[in-house]
Amino acid sequence: MKKIIILLSILIILTNITIAKEIKTSPEGNLRFELLSYSPSPVQPGKVFDATIKIENIERRTVSNLKIVISEGFPFSFKTGSQSLEFEELKPNQEKIFTITLVTSSNAGFGTEKLHFSYSYDGLDSIRSENFNINIESSGNIISTDRIETEPERILPGEEAKLNIDVENSGISTLNDIV
Repeated sequence: MKKIIILLSILIILTNITIAKEIKTSPEGNLRFELLSYSPSPVQPGKVFDATIKIENIERRTVSNLKIVISEGFPFSFKTGSQSLEFEELKPNQEKIFTITLVTSSNAGFGTEKLHFSYSYDGLDSIRSENFNINIESSGNIISTDRIETEPERILPGEEAKLNIDVENSGISTLNDIV
C-alpha cells in the first residue's frame, strides 16, 4: 500500500514539473537570458503563474545600470508588483535571478504564447528580448476510474491489502493536482 501511494505521489509530482529552460543571448552577445521555469506548468487561462528568469553577463566587462522592463501584453498581465527591475552592475560571469508573477487572461486560447521584456544598460537605448514560450492549457476535470481491485479481494478489519486503481484522463488537457 505504501509503495502504491509513493508511486502515485511521484507520478503526480512529475506531471506538475516542467523545466522551461529556454536560453536566449542578447544581440550584442554580452548577456544571456534564461527562462528557468514557470509554475504551474502548463499555465491555465484566468490563473496566476510565476516565471523565473536568469540573466548572466557572459562578457569580460561589467555591465552597469541594467534595467529590465517586463512587457505586459495579451494574454499576460501583472498580478502585483513592479514591472521593472534595476541592477546597478552585473560583473563578468555574474548572474541575477528574478521571478515575476503574471495572470493569464481568461480569454487566452490553448497553445504556446510569447513572453518578452525590454532591457537597457550603459546608457544604450531599450532593446527587446527574444520571446520565451509559455504553454497554456485548460485544466480539465474529466477523470474516470477504470478499475479498482484489491488483493485479497475481501479485506477483513485491520488486515493489510494491496489497492490497485486505474485512472484515465479522458479530456484533452493536462490534469494537475490529482488526489
